[in-house]
Amino acid sequence: MLQVRDGNDPLLKRPFSLFRTIAGGIQLLYRIQGKGTTLISQLAAGDVVSLLGPLGNAYPVQGAASAASVSPPVIIAGGVGIASVFPLIESIHEVMHQSTRDTMNGGATVIYGARTAEELLDLDELKALSKELHVCTDDGSSGEKGNVLDLLKSIVPAEAGVLPVMYACGPKPMLRAVAEYAGSLGAKTYLSMEEHMACGIGACLGCVVKTKSKGQDVDDSADIEKSTEWKYQRVCMEGPVFNAEDIVW
Repeated sequence: MLQVRDGNDPLLKRPFSLFRTIAGGIQLLYRIQGKGTTLISQLAAGDVVSLLGPLGNAYPVQGAASAASVSPPVIIAGGVGIASVFPLIESIHEVMHQSTRDTMNGGATVIYGARTAEELLDLDELKALSKELHVCTDDGSSGEKGNVLDLLKSIVPAEAGVLPVMYACGPKPMLRAVAEYAGSLGAKTYLSMEEHMACGIGACLGCVVKTKSKGQDVDDSADIEKSTEWKYQRVCMEGPVFNAEDIVW
């Protein structure tokens, strides 16, 4: 959680994923969307900001190397969602490289989509860290023309014999589409959910998502509001990473 400037305007901190570590510090990725990110864009070298963190959970990568011997994990990023999965791509590359000692193939299959080529970042580095890098843009200015779901269906088709573990971060419609497709295949999938956050420490309950109660199979229907088979979980505390099959859309 980043305080964009001193004072109480804006009052609330802004939530960010840790993009990557650099020499002596960390790097955050943002898109200018409102007052808070506009103020961030005006910060200069040497300015001091307040940070609260680390907060929340992380992507599970245990067993990535052994699973990759059968099918490499698939990591899906939409837009600035690349910030969330970039450390995951690095971690899986490191784990798999240590296991296989194969610098060329020790990594995940990465699907990276954005609106235009200008919004795609660090493609050379991503290619070096990935077993395969697949890129798409809405306007066709880089990679395939289309969205990440189109690429996912071509890379992991419905008749796929061996299913990879999937990880995704991006806009909610993208996450839902990925979750529904992965669910139809029966693939284990983890999503980093994006919600508006106020406190970041679980006190305000402003960033909750609806999830299935343990052991329940909830039908996402008009009657779900009357159901006792779901519960709210906080993205800042129990998340932001959730098992896709637990989300009630």
